[in-house]
Amino acid sequence: MPLNHYERRYSVKYGHSFGIITSRNASRQIFMIRTVSGRDAEERIQTIRQLRHPNLAENVEIYTGSDPSHFVISEFMATSLLHLCRAPIYPNEPQLSSILHQTHASVVFEVLTGLEFLLGHGLVYEQLSSVRVFVNFTGEVKIGDIDNCRRSGDMAALAMSFGRMTMKLMDKERVETASLGLTHPEKWSDEAIDMFTSITTTPTIQKLLAHAFFSKKNQEELVWLIPFVLISARYDRE
Repeated sequence: MPLNHYERRYSVKYGHSFGIITSRNASRQIFMIRTVSGRDAEERIQTIRQLRHPNLAENVEIYTGSDPSHFVISEFMATSLLHLCRAPIYPNEPQLSSILHQTHASVVFEVLTGLEFLLGHGLVYEQLSSVRVFVNFTGEVKIGDIDNCRRSGDMAALAMSFGRMTMKLMDKERVETASLGLTHPEKWSDEAIDMFTSITTTPTIQKLLAHAFFSKKNQEELVWLIPFVLISARYDRE
């Protein structure tokens, strides 16, 4: 059982439930732990075991319980895009580009790179959301809970969920269930607006990754943003 090797520290339930644990050896390394259960648990665990990518949260160990549920232990990630959406500061364009597209540099780009990898294995993350995309202290952006992907799923649903997540990063005033759009488009450059409108009209992720907006990506810009998010995020913010 995992608690023979790890010590539970606390639980996090802000939109997504998982625990924070530390190893019982001398390193006292920090990890995240969550439970996978249900009728399709074995299939989901197989997905977790088979896939590794720099933009997917790394799963370190998997334990099988007696009920039978599985305990998935993964690398520690400091925060999520949910918290960035709830912080008073907006990401600047190099940060936004890094979030959405990251191969060593960008949030939106990093997410797209991870999604492209999953699609290459026939998996569609239809219900992607800010709560399941994590950021660490070095500015790496990684998709978590990949077992929630659906094989041969709905690409339109993926485009919509990715669009809503991007909308929330660019417009904190807009509720995530609203129709896609921005309350204050004048806050963003023409390239950023064109990237946003391209999300639901570009036929493939590969073409979206080639958008000129992602040339602005800069992972180092995320490094100073993460501590501010941890200090200032308001959990009563929608």
